[in-house]
Parts: sequence; structure tokens; C-alpha cells
Amino acid sequence: MDHRKCQRAISIPRMLRALRPSLALLVLLACAEACRPGSEARPGPESAECTLKASPPRPGKVSVFTRGPVDVELFLEPRTVFHRIDQTVTIRWEVRDMLGEVLEDAPVRLTWPNGVVPTGEPNTFRLMELGHQVFFVTVEGDADPPLSTSALVTVVEDLAEALQQQPDLDIPYVPTPMPVVNKMLELAEITGDDLVYDLGCGDGRLFVTAAARYDAKAVGVDLDLRRIADSRARARRKGVTGLVRFFHADLFLTDFKDATVLLMYLLPSVNLGLRPKILRYMEPGSRIVSHDFDMWDWEADHHERISLPESNHQVFMWVVPAQMEGVWEGELVRAGGAQPLRLAVDQDFQFAGGTLSWGEHTAEIEYGQLTGRRFDFKVEVPWDDGVERVHVSGEVRGDSFAAVAGRAGNAQHDPDARLIMHRTAAPKIPSYALDD
Repeated sequence: MDHRKCQRAISIPRMLRALRPSLALLVLLACAEACRPGSEARPGPESAECTLKASPPRPGKVSVFTRGPVDVELFLEPRTVFHRIDQTVTIRWEVRDMLGEVLEDAPVRLTWPNGVVPTGEPNTFRLMELGHQVFFVTVEGDADPPLSTSALVTVVEDLAEALQQQPDLDIPYVPTPMPVVNKMLELAEITGDDLVYDLGCGDGRLFVTAAARYDAKAVGVDLDLRRIADSRARARRKGVTGLVRFFHADLFLTDFKDATVLLMYLLPSVNLGLRPKILRYMEPGSRIVSHDFDMWDWEADHHERISLPESNHQVFMWVVPAQMEGVWEGELVRAGGAQPLRLAVDQDFQFAGGTLSWGEHTAEIEYGQLTGRRFDFKVEVPWDDGVERVHVSGEVRGDSFAAVAGRAGNAQHDPDARLIMHRTAAPKIPSYALDD
């Protein structure tokens, strides 16, 4: 038998949780014995390595013997483990030889899933997600005689205790009516390529519907464990458990910079508190949709009112603008040559003004507006033998701005007229994205 390939994944049934520790230990030893040299493995699925699976509701230990590379796969079950933002899980391991001696320099590697953040302490992690977590402790290389690999999982809190310690909530739970849900998802223009975050997800009707309707990946975040449980149940009913994730976390400590769509039904003060983080870290073009509450002086790109028999509602939608504020230098390139230009931009969310200068001439930017990465404005520029008012439309990519220009009022841009600019000075934090 090639002991580098164990043909069976050994699992510990949940019923062992109710058994006496001594009996459970005997079963664990029997499981480990199945992978020892000379043991016969029953026919099963092909496997590249011998893997032992465990679902300990309390601190527990699993082990396996192997000659070659091995993964010890550790499951944390959502029914028995509560994942909270201030909860930690400690993964410890030992590698021993056949005489039981600990090998301090054994080649061991630990990997962990999304939703788990290292704390800085050795092998200790903060859990950000309520759900099915899997850690891998991998022993690399070959050994003869075989090594014994053990891993200990320590869970510091259970579900019953967590419910008793449920923190005070700043935001009351009020479900969004389904007609409003439909309008919010419509305005967000969600596709299967989006990553949707629902801040204050409640029972999951927004982000779970987004996953079910558009095949989008979605994440629900809530500080109320009961709402997370409701969301999980909804995801199971809709058959989208493979597309959605659940974070039991504080909204202000949640990293949502990778989201392309942000859904919210919060309070005005919470919206305003999240606004600087949205503007600084989310990618330009990301869509923000809020039920009932706006973002104060950040004007919505789209606003609709919805009248229902029992209540009236509002939906606001914003597109995160690129950061155009600063000083740009470059040139206007046409068939007749290139004219050096200097562009100074002041930005107020998706609106922008400023000046365009060349030689001794300076012109004011008019109707400047950013939609995601696209920047459109009108301005006077040197044109042929004089000065012409043109419409400029281009794309911002970091500190580069490339655009085409054409006479204002013309439906077509001049294909030979291009602005190529590079930012030479910019504020560290845009003025419109400062904390209030």
C-alpha cells in the first residue's frame, strides 16, 4: 500500500460529542490507526493525501500518522461555534516521530479560510464570519518512519453564551418591503460579476435575493446574531448557500473595499459615518444603494420615491467617483501638433471645477462631472487658429487621465483631438472624503 495516498477521508460523527471522553479517544486512535503503515484502507474516493476531519464543539484534538505530506483538516461547525468579531480561535499543532518525540523543526504550514484574520499572536485568529470554517495544518516532505501530526482546536465561546451577551444594537431591525428590495436591486444594476455587501443585512432579503436573482456573490453583515441566523435560513431556502457569506460584525470594522455593490438600510448618522470609508477605499464605479436615508451633502446620482398602501419609501443610489482632485499636466494632441496644458481640479464628490491653462491663457472648467472613472467637462482650449469651447470626455486611472475632445454642441468628438494628462500634485485625502 502506498501510504502517501490514503483512499479514505475519516470523519468523526457528531454523535461522538455525547460520548464519554475515553470512548471518543479510543475512536480517534482507531481513526489514526487506519492511516498507519500496514493498515488496510477500505476502497473509497481517490485522495492525494491522508486527511482526518473533525468537528469539535469544545477544545479537541485530532491526529494522523503519515509517511508523506498530510493535511489535518479542522472544521468549526456553525451550530456549535459562535463566530463574533472579538472571538478568537487558537490552532496549535505538534509533529512527533514514532517514539513520541516532538520535532521542533518539522516543516509545518497553516492555512486558513476567508473570514479569518490573524491577530498577531502565534496561530491565533479572529473570526469575522459566522459559518463553516476549515483550517488546514499541512506537514510537508517525506518521513521514514512515519510522523504523527496532531492539531488542537480551542473554541472560546459557544452559541448559548453568545446569545446572552448579545451587544446593544445602534440600529433597530425594520425589514425592507419586497417592492423596495426590487427597486434597490434594479438601481444597483447587479450582474453575476458583482460582489454585493449588505450592511445591516437583517433577515437577508436584500443580499440573498441578489444572489438568487443575478447569480452574484453576496455578503451579509449584521451585529445581531438572530438576524444572521435568519439570513442563513433564507439562503438555504433559496438554494444559494454557495454564493453567500455571513459576517457577524460591527459595520465600522468591516472591510468592504472589494464590494462593487453596497446595500444599506441604516440611519442617517451611520450612513454619514461610513461615507469617508466608501469614498476613500471603494473602487470608482461601485454602486451604493440606500433605503430611505441619504448621504447628507453627497447628492445621489439617482433618487426614487415608492408609495405603498401602508407606507412611503425612498431609494437613493450613488456611483463612487474617481479621485480627480489635484494638478494635472499634459497636452492636447491634434493632427497639427501638441499643445502643453495644465489642469487644476477642485472636486466635490461627483462634481468638479477648476481651470485649464496653456501659455498665458486660463479657462474655467464648466459642467464637470464624474461617473465612476469617467470625467466629462466643457472648457475653452486652443483650437486651429483660435480658441474653441470643447466637450472633453475621458477616463481616470490613478494618476492618469486620457480623454477625447470635440467642439461643444457636436454629437461627435474629433477623433484626432486627445488630452493626455498626468497628475503631478494631489491631496493625501481628498477634501470631500475627510471625516466629518
